Amino acid sequence: MTGDRLTSTDLAEFTRMENFGARLEARLDFGVVEIRSITAYRNVDFTRAFDGDSTDMVFFHFSPQANYSDQFSQEVLLSNSADSRFSWVAGANFMQESEDFDTVQRRNFFGTERIGDAQTVTNGESYAVFGDATYSLTEKLSITGGLRFTQDERFTDTIFDLDGMNVITGLNVGGEWSAFSPRAAINYTLNDEASLYATVTRGFRGGGSTLGSVYNPEFVINYEVGGRLSTRGGRLSLNAAAFYSDYSDLQVRIVDFSNPAFPSGQVTATNAAGADIYGVEGEFNYMPVGWLTLFGNVAYLDAEYVDFITPADIAGDPPVDASGNQLIGAPEWSSTVGVELRRSIGSWGELAFRVQHAYRSRIFISAATQDSRYDLDPYSRTNIRLSFVDAADRFEVAAFVDNLTDDLDRTQRIANFAFNLATDTYLPPRTYGATVRYRF
Repeated sequence: MTGDRLTSTDLAEFTRMENFGARLEARLDFGVVEIRSITAYRNVDFTRAFDGDSTDMVFFHFSPQANYSDQFSQEVLLSNSADSRFSWVAGANFMQESEDFDTVQRRNFFGTERIGDAQTVTNGESYAVFGDATYSLTEKLSITGGLRFTQDERFTDTIFDLDGMNVITGLNVGGEWSAFSPRAAINYTLNDEASLYATVTRGFRGGGSTLGSVYNPEFVINYEVGGRLSTRGGRLSLNAAAFYSDYSDLQVRIVDFSNPAFPSGQVTATNAAGADIYGVEGEFNYMPVGWLTLFGNVAYLDAEYVDFITPADIAGDPPVDASGNQLIGAPEWSSTVGVELRRSIGSWGELAFRVQHAYRSRIFISAATQDSRYDLDPYSRTNIRLSFVDAADRFEVAAFVDNLTDDLDRTQRIANFAFNLATDTYLPPRTYGATVRYRF
């Protein structure tokens, strides 16, 4: 580091990314039943070159690194649009995705250069059918039940060449996974301003493969209770919830040093035996007068791994029992607070000024080792925004300042202490900008 936000490098780094997306939504209302169709397509073309060691010495270069992905999805929903004690929704969706990832890695240790070329092509499809129904037992009490069946399939072709020699070949590595995900809920309306609820759901995320190895699906059972309050004619709203999530086969990204072809380690995925997450969260929105809104939210998490033996973070060290360690990327505390002022400008439209401050407590980037080398300190960020919207709510022009106090906080760390290296990403500096938007 040669100064704030300045680094040494021996490579001309660059990043280029092109995104394209399209979405088509159609509705047909037959009175008793409504049909809704959502079709979407997304394409991402990403290319970059970066200095993996972040020094002016030639150790690790990734140049170029290219990622091209396509995703298509189709969903059809049927629901009863009649006002009755029994409401339901049923549907099906399909998603098809492909990703082509190619990276050239150049290594130079004490004058000996080695070149590796990794190519992975992943193709996946996901199918699901689902239904959800709510029945009002009384005017105040309702129950909900739902069921979803999902089938995922994902296969990857991987070829890794080191100095022209094939080191890893994994063709058509992957699998097919399916699961039922039920849901149950109960809701009780205390009065016109307050209600209570309780839910239990089972979630599922399909498996996959990285560099020729397969990891399993992830499952979670989530229990949640909460309440909602809206008073003063809707000027004050409060929401609060407490939850417990019981994960099994939790999918975790790790650095694995077991393959001699990757002495600096390779990022791969594996399954933890489980994880327990306890949490509470709340949010409020208060409008004391018509032109002033106060808002905020706060969340607390107690998130730990259960029965998880993971490879060490440094080559040659024995495996580590990560049971009881904090989940990667899970802050104990997070919060947002803000204020928004609005003023009508006659028949022209409305002017709004918004100030928002966000906070996140310390998080860890490693499941195995949780000390100052593998953590990200707490950070906060203040943003302001001034906007004007015309009376028809079609035209908007806005100016903003992000990171108002120009804080220098780390938001990401890629650590490899086998070579005593760490690459940090910092919060962008104070940033000014303007946007113009028109809604057709």
